[in-house]
Amino acid sequence: MRISFTEETQRKAEFPAGVAENKGLTYLEEPKSERKKIALEVYYDFSVGKQVEYLAPNSDFPADKWSLPKDMPKLKRITYLNGVVKGYDASQNLIYEDTYEQNYWLDPTEFESAEEARKFAIAAYYNPKTVGDKMINIAMEGANSYTKLSDQVFEFTQVLDNVSSPALRGAENANLEVSTEKIYMLAEYGVVLRTEGYTASGEMKDMEHNFYAFNQDSVLYIKSSHYRNLQYSSAYDVSFTEFSDIFYENFQIETSVDY
Repeated sequence: MRISFTEETQRKAEFPAGVAENKGLTYLEEPKSERKKIALEVYYDFSVGKQVEYLAPNSDFPADKWSLPKDMPKLKRITYLNGVVKGYDASQNLIYEDTYEQNYWLDPTEFESAEEARKFAIAAYYNPKTVGDKMINIAMEGANSYTKLSDQVFEFTQVLDNVSSPALRGAENANLEVSTEKIYMLAEYGVVLRTEGYTASGEMKDMEHNFYAFNQDSVLYIKSSHYRNLQYSSAYDVSFTEFSDIFYENFQIETSVDY
């Protein structure tokens, strides 16, 4: 299975009035954007290959006009394959290489056979209603508790073992560590609508909300994802909110086998 799309991300931070100016943190408030063309390939063993190509931003944010000095190589393309990540500049010169933990699209042991798992992976896009129940059942098995809020929405609660929320991407602050996650899934399609992370005191730490659409081939995909994250800087003794909005365009999918 091959999936490709264009991803545009816009980020900024929000402080209480006057705080960013007083503490020299206005650069965090300034909106920034990033555009990438992403291609994913899922192989028969469910391993995943990925290519990321950085594109010129569409926005006119001042921060987007900043560029590296001419004598410094600029990352243009990244590939992930078989546990090796490689980065290339615009002339396709290798300028970065490292290893990463290989990820798999899904766990075939949750299905009767690898063939059934392949059918499931494809149906999740082309005919999601046929696998919605399976997605919900998998979520039930992994959750500490769950409830059906309505005919459309399930709520799952997951207590985390000193592990940050998946939505807590890159945060380094332990004062607002997520200890419990609530995940809301659409019953009909079995997709995640919203994820909320809560601290031990019950305060919402972060939230991610997804919107879905069908492309011209009636394939279900995420149209946009919106993330909010409450942060605290002990160095500056200030709380602020991070905003990240991601929009997906030109979604295309191809499969080597029809199911």
